[in-house]
Amino acid sequence: MKKTVTSILIVLGLILLPLKANADLETIKRAIKERGAKWQAGETSVSGLSLEEKKRFCGLKKPAPTEKMTQKTFEQQELPDTFDWRDWGGDWTTPIRNQGGCGSCWAFGALAAMEALINIEANDPSVDDDLSEQFLLSCSQGDCNGWYLSKTLNFLKRGGTVFESCIPYNAIDTRCLIEVIKGRKICPNLSTGKVKISGWGYVSPSVDSIRTALNLYGPLPAGMDIYDDFFNYTGGVYNHVSGGYVGDHLVAIVGYNNAEGYWICKNSWGTDWGESGWFKIKYGECSIGSPRWISYIEGIAH
Repeated sequence: MKKTVTSILIVLGLILLPLKANADLETIKRAIKERGAKWQAGETSVSGLSLEEKKRFCGLKKPAPTEKMTQKTFEQQELPDTFDWRDWGGDWTTPIRNQGGCGSCWAFGALAAMEALINIEANDPSVDDDLSEQFLLSCSQGDCNGWYLSKTLNFLKRGGTVFESCIPYNAIDTRCLIEVIKGRKICPNLSTGKVKISGWGYVSPSVDSIRTALNLYGPLPAGMDIYDDFFNYTGGVYNHVSGGYVGDHLVAIVGYNNAEGYWICKNSWGTDWGESGWFKIKYGECSIGSPRWISYIEGIAH
């Protein structure tokens, strides 16, 4: 009798588990419809994770209120109404990466912009250097629990990073010494072959200033708040409609549509999320483009 009851409970559990997941998705879809939002929700590679697991994908730390900050205001210029570094006489971005279950978005968002800038400065969209996020993760003070945008960019200015082929990504916190020793087996000039940025700054948080900086400097590292429904995003122009706050996240803005009022962004959650890893988001939504939350990279140090 006990075996029969246990078997029934197991079967009921197997039936109810997917129903609960579907109910969450249906709640999001209903909220999208009720609020007239213009995006689509579905099951993705990260939507089925637990809340604690989702938090591991949000590793950007908020800047300290005492941090010294100078925002650069870019004077409004004659700009195209739509712009996308993926389709502007070529694709100047690099492929979508996957940070895995490690809060290293601070490294991925910064290097997404830096890799694109290498292409832009070379006037060759096919260069596509793959820079090592693991070097930042192991050799800076940032880790899988997150880091700051300003400290990430300062690290890239002072110390730079190496190529992915030297120190491949493994999504865990490891000691710099160990990674460097491993890397030297493949890259003998590891100590001298680092790629650095020449400088960086914060962009003043107006739409026109951000659009101008994007045209002048290339993709921009940008922070945003993440809510639970974002993990179910499969396409369209995102705005938060359902679910609680999960954490903060660094992405790279690569384009915009000014007529419809949204940014085009590169994420680091793999290609089985969003629009093959990319997404669109309404201007100002989820704090994207806020003060001390968006920056530009001046150039690659030579």
